[in-house]
Amino acid sequence: MKSHDEIGTLAKSFNDMISKLRSSREELAKHERENAWREMAKQVAHEIRNPLTPIKLSIQHLRQAFKDKAPEREEILQRVTQTVIDQIETLYTHSNRILSLC
Repeated sequence: MKSHDEIGTLAKSFNDMISKLRSSREELAKHERENAWREMAKQVAHEIRNPLTPIKLSIQHLRQAFKDKAPEREEILQRVTQTVIDQIETLYTHSNRILSLC
């Protein structure tokens, strides 16, 4: 009988280890998915931020030109509006690429 009890204990321990291993594998897969989403979110944020910087700087330049009544403010207005339009197009392109992944 003693031998049978030892085999039963060994089998139970083996099954417990398999269960823990399965849980660990599921937890690892969950963390890998979360990390992948986190990395993708970082990339998306970066792609959005890149066009925003020239837009902000251009608008600030335009604001200052009009505040100072700069003689070339009309040319600055044209450059700034073109910069904003170009950067909006960049944002559209990035958003379309992201949507194509969904």
